[in-house]
Amino acid sequence: MEVREYIRENGYFSHNSPWNKGLTKHNNDILMGISKQNSEHTKQQLMIKYGYDSYDQYEREMPEKELYLKRVRLLTEKQQIDTLENYDLRGRAGTVGAYHLDHIISIHYGFMNGIDPIEIADINNLRFIPWEENLKKGAKYDS
Repeated sequence: MEVREYIRENGYFSHNSPWNKGLTKHNNDILMGISKQNSEHTKQQLMIKYGYDSYDQYEREMPEKELYLKRVRLLTEKQQIDTLENYDLRGRAGTVGAYHLDHIISIHYGFMNGIDPIEIADINNLRFIPWEENLKKGAKYDS
């Protein structure tokens, strides 16, 4: 199934995902409703920003880098990140002691060097690092 079709049918949320740590099905359903409202607003904003007549037209003509990023994110979200060291420390930037999920080989580096999104999203390319370190690293690749 193509990424765009999967996103249209399933969205980005899954009830049993480690990405939704601590959410009950009820809370997740509420978030899904909010997400759908926000996603409609976001679609409208993207359409206007890039001068398209419809969101479908925007998606058809979506820049390659953005499509690559969506593919990597979708594939990354399928990984069992709860098995990674420091998963229990994940949190928001600015929170003392919080960790962020890091792509060791960055998404940007992967795109610029033609690396398959499956490799960039693979669990072996993921780790949790302190949020400060992740923000400093940005799109760089630390070999």
